[in-house]
Amino acid sequence: SRFSRDNARTPMQWNDKENAGFTTGKPWLNVNPNYTKINAESQINDPDSVRSFYKKLIALRKNPEYKDVVVYGEFVPYKEEQTNLMAYYRKGTDRTLLVVANYQHDAQDVVLPGTYKKVLMNNLDTLDLNGDILHMPGYQAVIFEM
Repeated sequence: SRFSRDNARTPMQWNDKENAGFTTGKPWLNVNPNYTKINAESQINDPDSVRSFYKKLIALRKNPEYKDVVVYGEFVPYKEEQTNLMAYYRKGTDRTLLVVANYQHDAQDVVLPGTYKKVLMNNLDTLDLNGDILHMPGYQAVIFEM
């Protein structure tokens, strides 16, 4: 239907079973054919899954060492002029975090504002840093403690 939001909807992909584990009946929306590979059950024991990354984000938010800056820190944009890049500070009273995410398929370079103390999270296994230039492959996201 031309004006329906249903064109972009599919049943929740719980597992790789029939109808993605959504129902034992016939769903009124078509199941995405990728349900055999992309589903909630397949992410449970995968340390590189989106689920695992979110668990790490939640753990960072709850960590007493970083909770104040993550929850209550001031949001300060960084590199607003750079295309397909989300970058911002979370500034607290005693800590500053820098979140940098490349929102495109192509790699791009980001000039860091100075040295960092620690990498708190990185969705990739590598960090390509040459001086203060961070070379980010497509879709990389990194959280630095500055």
